[in-house]
Amino acid sequence: MVFCNQCGKEAQEGETYCRHCGAKLPLPQAGGPGEIEGDLAAFIGKNADSYLGKFTNFRRDGETVFAVTWHWPAFFVTFFWLLYRKMYGWAVLAFFLGLIPYVGLISHIVFAMTANYLYYQHAGKRLLELKSRSSSGGLRSSDLAREGGVNNAALAVAVALVFVATIGIIAAIAIPQFASYKNRAYDLMAKHEVQSACSRCTAILSAHPEKMEIVPEDLLSTGFSPSPDIDLMLLDGRRETFGLSARHLRGNKTYVTDRECRLTEELQEAL
Repeated sequence: MVFCNQCGKEAQEGETYCRHCGAKLPLPQAGGPGEIEGDLAAFIGKNADSYLGKFTNFRRDGETVFAVTWHWPAFFVTFFWLLYRKMYGWAVLAFFLGLIPYVGLISHIVFAMTANYLYYQHAGKRLLELKSRSSSGGLRSSDLAREGGVNNAALAVAVALVFVATIGIIAAIAIPQFASYKNRAYDLMAKHEVQSACSRCTAILSAHPEKMEIVPEDLLSTGFSPSPDIDLMLLDGRRETFGLSARHLRGNKTYVTDRECRLTEELQEAL
């Protein structure tokens, strides 16, 4: 199997010039199909068997042909998969396409359909370059692994970004929920305090029919201890129009009672 140095496409045995771009083809190297497959497997590294199986779709009658295949990593994390497989030029293109609204989604689909073919072309071209630099014409496993294989740094960055994104999503959901929970707790404290104060005041009025008005000192005399975080107000101390209000300083609601200790809620306006 011979690949063109210029376009990376496969040429038929015996050809001198590339039928695709017209460039002069390199001299065929010694080694049968088994050796070539071995070089490809060593170049690919991880998941070589899977990729070699996909590569068979692109060889027909000694020629390189395009065929649509699907690659899930190239769909979900196009940029990072291209970096991971050391196709840096394509990675740059994928990055900028991903910044364009709508085009980014389309590019993910296109890359997923062509990823295996692009990697096949990339591997073939890199193997030719390696052979052309090798004085013996053969390739060592160390050379193949160094030039091919995967970029673990890209994988580490991708995992880190996924982790950060996950934490960000959790925080975006949890923080408002926690804030809402705290506000409800503060409002509940204000509600309980105004109910307790109202019950004490009505008890005073019931115990003293002659008393026509409640003053704050009357409430304190019952042993009531107001919370410093709650703004408790005696709206009207008169027996017939008695009323209290309470609001936690960090809450969202104000609670108002009438002389029967019935509660009404008022939502605080945002400042």
